[in-house]
Amino acid sequence: MKNVLAFVTFKDQKSAKKALKLNGTSAQGIDLEIEEYKVITPKYKTTVFVQNVRAGKVTSYLFIFFENLRNYSLNVYL
Repeated sequence: MKNVLAFVTFKDQKSAKKALKLNGTSAQGIDLEIEEYKVITPKYKTTVFVQNVRAGKVTSYLFIFFENLRNYSLNVYL
């Protein structure tokens, strides 16, 4: 089975803290690792987040989309 990276945003901190307590539990046979998301602000803001890209075509789509910008690396988490 493929690992998937997911970011879940809750409406309030109380709900997020409850979610953190679910770390180590299982859902549908998958052992979940739930951690607080900590944003690291780099010295130079050089990373962009792209969403709403069709599954299965992520890499090729983004390479074509950014081909004129050159000098970049692509990291896709599925």
